[in-house]
This record gives sequence, structure tokens and C-alpha cells, in this order.
Amino acid sequence: MAAPSVLSVVVTSDQVTLTGVQDDAVDPSLSELDRFDALVQSEIDAQRLLCVRRLAHLSASLPPPDLTARIIPRLGRIACDPESSVRVSLCTELPHLQRLLVLSSASASCIPTVSTLLADTDVDVRQGAIDAALLISQYLSDRECWRELVPVARALIAQTADDLRATGAQLVLRLARWVAPGDARAIFTDLLPSLLADASFRVRKGVAVALADAAAGRLPTDTANLLPPVVEALAKDPIWSVRQAAIQAINAVADCLVDRAIFIPVMVRACDDASRWVRNQAHLSLGQFLYRLPAEAIDADLLSLYTRIPTLPHDASDNDANFACAFDFPAVIARIGSGRWPEVSVAYLSLCHDPKFKVRRTLAYSLHAVARVLGPELTDAVLAEYFGLFFKDLEEVRAGIVATVADVLRAMSPQARLRHVDMLWEIQRETNHNWRFRWQLAGQLVDLSSMLTSDALYTTVIALALQLLHDRVAAVRKAALQAVGPLLMQCSGEAYDELLSDCLALASASACHDRQLFALLCQSLLGTIPPMRFRLHFLAPMTALASDRVINVRRTLERVLNDIPRESPFYSDPAIVSAKALLREADQQVAIRKAAPPSHTAAPVPAIQSATAT
Repeated sequence: MAAPSVLSVVVTSDQVTLTGVQDDAVDPSLSELDRFDALVQSEIDAQRLLCVRRLAHLSASLPPPDLTARIIPRLGRIACDPESSVRVSLCTELPHLQRLLVLSSASASCIPTVSTLLADTDVDVRQGAIDAALLISQYLSDRECWRELVPVARALIAQTADDLRATGAQLVLRLARWVAPGDARAIFTDLLPSLLADASFRVRKGVAVALADAAAGRLPTDTANLLPPVVEALAKDPIWSVRQAAIQAINAVADCLVDRAIFIPVMVRACDDASRWVRNQAHLSLGQFLYRLPAEAIDADLLSLYTRIPTLPHDASDNDANFACAFDFPAVIARIGSGRWPEVSVAYLSLCHDPKFKVRRTLAYSLHAVARVLGPELTDAVLAEYFGLFFKDLEEVRAGIVATVADVLRAMSPQARLRHVDMLWEIQRETNHNWRFRWQLAGQLVDLSSMLTSDALYTTVIALALQLLHDRVAAVRKAALQAVGPLLMQCSGEAYDELLSDCLALASASACHDRQLFALLCQSLLGTIPPMRFRLHFLAPMTALASDRVINVRRTLERVLNDIPRESPFYSDPAIVSAKALLREADQQVAIRKAAPPSHTAAPVPAIQSATAT
């Protein structure tokens, strides 16, 4: 057989695509299972990779006896494949295989294969094997997990190689959430002291990295109380990477504790650590840590560690500290309250002028949350200025203001709202590439109507609704029509008449998409305005669309009428029933015309006279 041509492989997160293989590389007449047997022994790395990436899909189509007899015995060979990408892919497939084995009540298991991969020389394979072991533990009982997986981790901890001991440390601590409470306590009391005293910093770092995942299991109180001394010991480690990992785990561990203030000295020390990597990690975690504390535990000195972050000199690799500070600011101000605004105001205003747009963007998205805490007086005095400033910023920053404009205006005083109401018209006038801004504005019209005066309601909100109903983008029009019903219920007099007239004009508009929009508007109004009002103004124009000349309009109306619930007073209304019958008749006529043979009658062709005719 001719040798296969050059193989091109494209690997994505969920599939492998092969191109450029000759047809005779693998016999196409083979069954899927025989093809697996052929590919798993191939000398071409990409073919073996394809075979492994399809392993779970293939196994799901096999009967349990074939899975146990043909697939499981070959896992050991794949786990020793010389190509690391094949072994990494096997790690992602093993949990799916274990699930199939559990569902079929088979006696076989993928745990021996996981054990082999955990001792791999490649760090990516070992990490993938840890993740696979944790996923497999979800298909085991807590006793099975303790009996089958924990011994694997213990065996790794007993190895002489630092990397294997670190892998075992991570695995055994992350398994603590999947075993019985008593066994979890045994892990922390029996194994943790020796791991903390290990001579290799990789093992100690593995412990620190695994603490967050171990704490995520919501450990019992007596077991969780064993963790603070562990975190404190790791935070004093002579190796900076161990200290950094310990600080990164503090918030997750604190969630398991009642007295979270016990970590305040650890965090204070980390903020002034000799290593900039540890300091940067402390600054990244500080805002979330403050939110976890009771307000009375946050004194001025501790808060100053947070407020100084925007003023600190940051290296290029530390530029996320300001972003984390801005991202966590709403949580921090919510915890300490508006009374301590003077302590954090300088930091907040500094962040508002940060040169990096992503810092200003997160502040724009959270401006309404800060305003809600500060109250109308401080919002009008301080935040209103940045409300306008962010709206004139880059489009990415402006998007945060547009998405929350109703919430920000609600936090202002009534007088300040009227001063900023013109901003709504600026959003409506956005150009075509910013149609999503208009779509977001249309979705907030109901909220805006509830906070403005009757004059502002008429001149701004209702006028905006009428403009957006005729927007050139369909998504904007559909969002605006959802606001029409609530607006009709809130307005009266001239405002009501104008809004009603503009809505009814859609039913007789020359553009078919406007008539379709009217049908959708009626669907929205059926559940928002009183039945008598709907019957008086909208029922007749809506049912008249059943005889519309455009089939898309009739199709839209048909969906609207069919979606009317049985408990609705309009479900059995004679006009609705008649419109449904008319629509069915029109559908039958269309079907008849489609089934009719095409007409081949042609107009007579005039005779061609000879050029020599006399």
C-alpha cells in the first residue's frame, strides 16, 4: 500500500479535522471499532490524536461488553504514547468513559489509567490527569473515592521526584471535597503537616494552589478551622511563588470560616512584601477580601492599603492591580457605607482618570451600583460629572453608561435627572454601527418612565418610544414595542392620544415590516393593557391583517394568534376565530397555487419576412 501523504491537522477545543490523507491510509470498509484499533497503533501522531479525541464519542455508541473488552484494555497503551498531546487528550476523554462504565454497571474502571498519567513526565499531562481524577470522583461515592483515588495520591506523595510529590499534594487536597467529612479531616491532619515541611518548594506551592479548591467544598467547621495556620505558614514561606499562591487562596479559604478577620495580618504583610509578585497578588485580592470582612473590622489603616493602589507605581506586568481595584470598588463601598466616602474618594477619582480604558470601562458599568450606595446628594455632587464624562469617552466605556442609564438616573435627585435627560436623545441619535446602544435604550424605556415627571415623560420617553418604533434596525423596533404597553398605562391626555395614534398607524403602513411590527405590538399589548382597551383600539386593526397581501405579515399574525393562551379572554373571541379561519383559507390557496403545473402558453411569434420579399 502506498505511504500516506502529508497530513494536515486542525485541532480545536471540541473536534479534530483531518485533511490531506490518502483514501488508502485507513481501509474505509472497516467498522468504527476496527478503525479505532488501526488508528491507535498508527505510526502517524496525528492519526493517533484523532483516534483519542473521538474516543468518548466512539465509546458512547458501543454496547457495554465491547467498551469493556475492546476499549478499556487499550487505554494503557495510549497512556504511554510518545506524543504528549495524545496523552493530554486522553485525560479529557477518561471522565466520559468512566461515566459510561458507571451507567453500564461495568466492573472496569479508568482509575488505573489515570494513575499512570498522574506519574507522567509532562506537566501538562499531569495537570490534565488531576482534572480527570476530580471529574471521575464525581461518579464515585465518597467511600469509593477514599478507597480508590486517595491511595493513588498517597503513592505519589511517597515518590522521590519533587514534581510527583507536588502532583500528589494537589490531588489529595482537591479530593478532600469529595470524600466523607471524617476522611477530609484525616487528610488535613495526617498528610498536610508533612507536605508543609517538605524540602521542595514545588510541593509547598502545590499545597497552596490546592487550598482554594479544597475550601470550595464548604468543609465542616472543625476541618475548616485547620486551614488558617496552614495559610499563615505558607504566606511566610521563603519562596515568593509559595507566598503568592497562599495569598491567592485566602479569599476561598475565608469563605469557609466564621472569623475571617484572622487573615488581616497576613494580608497586611503581603501588601508590603519584598516580592513585587506577592504585592501585586495581594492588591488583586484585597478588594474581595475587604468585602468578606464585617464593616467594623475594616479600620482606616487596612482601607488605606486598598485606596493607595491607584497611586502605586506599577510595572507593565502589574497593570491589572488598578483594574481589580476598580472592579471591586462597588463591593468595597457597599461594605463600608457612604459615610466613609471621603476615605476612598481620592482613589475613585484617580481611577476615573486612569489612562487604560478597561479601568474606566468597569467603572462606567458599575457607576449605578456606587451611586445607589452613596445616595442622591453625593451622586449629584460627585458622580454626575463622571456620568457625563464616561458617556463622552471611548465607545467601550460609553457602553457601560448606556447599559445602566436608567439605574444611574434613578440614583440621582429629580432635579439632576432632568438635567441629564437630554443624554437619552444623544443615545437615540447614534449612528448605524451603534444600533445596540439604541436597542439597550429601548429596553430601559419603562424604567425611565417611572422616574420622570409627566412633562418629561411626554417630551422624552414617549417621544423616544415613537422614534425607536420606526428605527431602521428590527431588533430596536422589537425592543421598543415591548415598552408601548406600560407607557400606554402610564400616560394620559395628549401624550396618550399621540402614542395610540402612532401605534395604530403601523397597521396601515405601506411598509410590510411595519405591519408585521404592529402584529407583534398587539401580542405584547395583549398581556399589558386591559382587555376592554385592547378590544376598543387594537382588535379590529389586528384581525384585519389576516387578509394582508404580504404573506410574511399573515405568517406573523398567525403566530401571534396561535400563541394566545387558552385562559385569555381573546382566545375564543369571534374576531380572532374568524381571522384564524381566514388565514387557514389563505394558506390553502397558496398551497393550491404551488401545486398547480406551470403554464407553458407563450405569445405567438410574428413571422419573419424575407429580406428579398417584394
